[in-house]
Amino acid sequence: MEEKLLETKAAFAARFGVTRQAMTKWSMRGWLVMVGRYVDVEANACNVKRYGDSYLRKTMQANGRNKKSG
Repeated sequence: MEEKLLETKAAFAARFGVTRQAMTKWSMRGWLVMVGRYVDVEANACNVKRYGDSYLRKTMQANGRNKKSG
């Protein structure tokens, strides 16, 4: 049996530059594949490829991190 690469929400959030709270929201919305209290890194990488980064952008905009000038 292959071991899964698991991370805390905080560590996974750091990969994408979002808050741990954003990870909690994603988890509650069913956007994260979790194994217990940990994020399944590979499965979520597949989700990012599948859905694109639209939910990453939305979360970053909501947190004021991706404001466009103009």
